[in-house]
Amino acid sequence: AFLKLAVDLAAWRRLTRDQQELIVGRQKITGCPLTNTAFVGGMLSGETQLGCTNSGMIPANPPPEYLDPQRTSSNPVLRASHIHRTNLNRGADPREPASNRFYRQGFEFLDVLSDGGLRVGLNFVSFQKDIGRVLFVLRSPDWIGTANFGGPDSPAVGEPPNLPILGLIAGGFYAAPPIGDPFPGAPLFD
Repeated sequence: AFLKLAVDLAAWRRLTRDQQELIVGRQKITGCPLTNTAFVGGMLSGETQLGCTNSGMIPANPPPEYLDPQRTSSNPVLRASHIHRTNLNRGADPREPASNRFYRQGFEFLDVLSDGGLRVGLNFVSFQKDIGRVLFVLRSPDWIGTANFGGPDSPAVGEPPNLPILGLIAGGFYAAPPIGDPFPGAPLFD
């Protein structure tokens, strides 16, 4: 699957650092996953797990909880964050259909528009054995659903707003056939 997503950096930059972190589900400088929230100075802020790095560098041998944080069950703001919305089945075997996991990578882009302006964004490329997984994750209210990127669907006072930060420019699904002889995918035609 390929999605070309424009990123509204102006909207993103209007958010406070705490709001950005709560929407993503990780601390901005260190990348540490957020495990709880607390009001600090009247503003909702994220808290990280004990033992998480403070250096801003990924540790040489990061603990599994750093790479794949545990699913939070009690905090609705963190359950709505991007990292939790995109991986609801923590602990499930990735080979199981219910895991909805797929290999993905984002590549930034910068387009020059006809009026001389710039558009920035992300070329999102993913690989999975079933297109239905991508569609389910993008459409289901329990996953990305109406959140656009992350954050509560209907934010309460103090919670980060649900902004349309991403906009779909183009997309498509492509087949990558297995290696075969005399050409890739040949066994499909047997």
